[in-house]
Amino acid sequence: MGTRHQSHPPKFAVLENVKGICPENQLGRLALDAYIEMLHEAGLPFEIVRLQAANFGVPQLRERVICLVDHRRPRTCLMQTQRH
Repeated sequence: MGTRHQSHPPKFAVLENVKGICPENQLGRLALDAYIEMLHEAGLPFEIVRLQAANFGVPQLRERVICLVDHRRPRTCLMQTQRH
């Protein structure tokens, strides 16, 4: 996350990926760990959730992994399934 983020961190950001990034998948876990490491190094508070896209009006039956960065929330890292 380059130096720009260190001097002007985003107030809010969304990172989206397929469920293959979940801890159950060894290669996906490497990518998820990279997300987490970059966010921790940048000092950004975040939450990670697993969503079923169809529950939010998206015409597909794919699970998605969403990483929410929000300075109003405490620093955390969760992998949980959310339902609308």
